Amino acid sequence: MRFSWEKFLKEQHIPYVTNGPNVARGNWAIKCPYCGSADPSQHMGLKLDVANPAWGCFRNAEHRGRNPRRLVQRLLSCSFRQALAIVQGQQSPLDEFAGAAARLAAAPDPTPAPHAPTRPVTLPRGSKPVAEAGYGQRFVDYLQIDRGFGEEALAVVTAFGLHYNLLGDWQWRMLIPFYHNHTLVGWTGRDIRRDAKLRYRTMSGMNKDLLYNADAALDAALDGARTLWIVEGPFDAMKMHYYGLELNSAAVGVLGTAITRPQIAALVRVLRGNFELGVVLLDQDMYALGVELAEELSVLSGRRVIACRPPPECKDPGEMTPFEVHNIITSVAKMAGV
Repeated sequence: MRFSWEKFLKEQHIPYVTNGPNVARGNWAIKCPYCGSADPSQHMGLKLDVANPAWGCFRNAEHRGRNPRRLVQRLLSCSFRQALAIVQGQQSPLDEFAGAAARLAAAPDPTPAPHAPTRPVTLPRGSKPVAEAGYGQRFVDYLQIDRGFGEEALAVVTAFGLHYNLLGDWQWRMLIPFYHNHTLVGWTGRDIRRDAKLRYRTMSGMNKDLLYNADAALDAALDGARTLWIVEGPFDAMKMHYYGLELNSAAVGVLGTAITRPQIAALVRVLRGNFELGVVLLDQDMYALGVELAEELSVLSGRRVIACRPPPECKDPGEMTPFEVHNIITSVAKMAGV
């Protein structure tokens, strides 16, 4: 998204500073509209790079983002659509994102899938189901203790088709398979050793635009699930999906916070697959990004999408206990009337 903060501030007559203790090179700064009167000077930095108009407050790390629409809306106290019109008004008609967003918002038939590989692959040599006796028990213990699945760890292994490997680059890694149209198209491996230097290793060449657990989420929607939880990592998704099924919920993982445009399109497709509500539940320190993603998905999908946080004592959804998962799902469902 291309956007000039310099042009916007001058057109809207918003006070700014171009240098000072709170102004990084290549930035201007304004009074943080989120901090309000608590900001004694100009702590909101605006990146002048029109190709990357990021913004962030030096006082509060939650007051940050990459989509200028959200900050424009806050600064002008205007509606979502008014802010979007201001941002898009600076863009070329050939702007890729603006065009893609308009097509997605207007599309009457969301069924065509976004680009993703359909060529089937096989797990690396030496891979074995975690449910097998022997070394598989080490990986079951990891799920029971480190990941908090307790006595239901074996059921989780079966539900998500988890494997393990002890050879080469994949040694001591739990292999988490990725499916597209119910075909295995890749995997990521989590090293279960506590002293692991590289925790995750992903299959070479795997499409980075995939969502984890999308097939299962769409199947759950056909079986009555009405709330889609959008989380970061695969273990976050496993926990929210496994314990959420009986509460009419499903979950997908976006695999980090660098969410791509094809992933946005994929999320729109899944949301439109019979879901009534989407909930973005990112890591504790990524709530602001979650709000931004929720607002964008709500406009593009035509579904209600909100953002929430994990419980205060949890860094991410994967740390939540089954009770905490049950509590957050039921609380959100009651609040949203789903």
